[in-house]
Amino acid sequence: MPLVPVRATARRYGAEIRAIDGVGHNTMLDAGWPEGWKQIESWLADGRAH
Repeated sequence: MPLVPVRATARRYGAEIRAIDGVGHNTMLDAGWPEGWKQIESWLADGRAH
């Protein structure tokens, strides 16, 4: 997924972007899923998920 529209959407909603090099949109199906999970787990632990 191109980062240009992702950045625009993030700006609109005041969201943080986390991109993982070499991992596609369906992170859970990609070989790099452990890195995606680490970032999600960190986000949840930081208490930013409301």
